[in-house]
Amino acid sequence: MRSYFEKHPQAISLDLKSEDQDEIFSELVSLLPVDNKRSKAIRLGTGKREELGPTTIGNGVAIPHCRSFAVKKMVMSYGRKVGGVDLYAYDRRPVEHFFLVVAPPIGPTSELLTPTITYISNLIKAPGTIDVLNKISSKQEFIDLFYPDFRVHWAEGAGT
Repeated sequence: MRSYFEKHPQAISLDLKSEDQDEIFSELVSLLPVDNKRSKAIRLGTGKREELGPTTIGNGVAIPHCRSFAVKKMVMSYGRKVGGVDLYAYDRRPVEHFFLVVAPPIGPTSELLTPTITYISNLIKAPGTIDVLNKISSKQEFIDLFYPDFRVHWAEGAGT
């Protein structure tokens, strides 16, 4: 994950502007390294996935995700919404941190979706992570959260 965000720092927003779930998900998709047509397909996929059940994991975090033919390799974005939005999380906390993960339904990176979500979830559960996420002031500080030895095979120009 670290190497992905180092290659795609534009996929990080520390100041999401949107005020509701649909707008936030659209804003997260706009951070991905994909064109407009693919963005629309991904946005549709995240909406359909969310209909199955919320992707909030508690502690002010959500991991919206989907599989989509709009990407050839896994892509990801992160956004922080100061103050959060109500996404009906089980712990009733507003969600401030969003990790969007999109994988192709088939191909070498398709099977990385679940381990990536698990990795993010475990990172969030680590003591102090939420406090650090709340305080970071640069994209580099966000990138530095990820262990340098954790390697997922992200690709340059994924999705195109």
